[in-house]
Amino acid sequence: QTTSWSTCPWLWEIEYRQGWKHRNIDKKQIAALLGTAFGVGMAVYNKSRMGLTPSKTTPEQSAVNAFRHGLGALATAGFNLEALADKGDLEETLRVSVTATIVQDPTPPDWKVIHVEHARPDWGWARADVVYELPDLSRTVRDYKFKLALEKRWLDNEFERYRQHPQVPQYLLMEDATCFITTIVRATPFKIFTDPVY
Repeated sequence: QTTSWSTCPWLWEIEYRQGWKHRNIDKKQIAALLGTAFGVGMAVYNKSRMGLTPSKTTPEQSAVNAFRHGLGALATAGFNLEALADKGDLEETLRVSVTATIVQDPTPPDWKVIHVEHARPDWGWARADVVYELPDLSRTVRDYKFKLALEKRWLDNEFERYRQHPQVPQYLLMEDATCFITTIVRATPFKIFTDPVY
């Protein structure tokens, strides 16, 4: 919402306050649904690393369920979902991506997960994807960004965009962390890219 308002306050007003939306699902909405669903799957995985059992389903199935729920909400709201027809099997892409991210998790084994999607009302209800405590007792925040595709030539631009985002200093202060790691997960071909900011 912050980005939307700073770009066009009028558009923010009619979309977020008055609820007017385009009724044809677009690439941006599909990306948002997939990103949210991927985050749900990774939250289940990271909570399991804390020794918690928050879900009766696997991280992969939790992600797929979240994606289906998001699509269902859009369909109920009257959105036309025909644009999904040429996107292939998005559920399978999501499932495979969550599995591969867990298998190739770049997190060192001695980093302890201490928070997962922990809402902070004192910081506008912001929630870091995952917060680690390192052996030296410092903290690191990881933020996942899921993308169906991303050409390598655009990778530096994407990381620079995230480096400049106000989320970075906010989360560092919010979690008393010394490092923020943007983690881009590309589905096709699968690859994990990380960019630590200190």
